[in-house]
This record gives sequence, C-alpha cells and structure tokens, in this order.
Amino acid sequence: MFHSGSTSETAFERKLADIDKKLREKKKGFDY
Repeated sequence: MFHSGSTSETAFERKLADIDKKLREKKKGFDY
C-alpha cells in the first residue's frame, strides 16, 4: 500500500473499505 496524500484517493479507499465491510457482513449472513 502507498500513501499519495491525495484527499480524493483517501475517500476512495474509505469507500472501498466500506464496500468490503458490507460484503463481509453479507457473507457472514450467508454462513450463519
């Protein structure tokens, strides 16, 4: 991972992390 210091890039990473979290929660829902 690299840090460019770009605000838009940070927001993009945050969005990806949020999507990943939602997907993980969905997977958890399927597993249990």
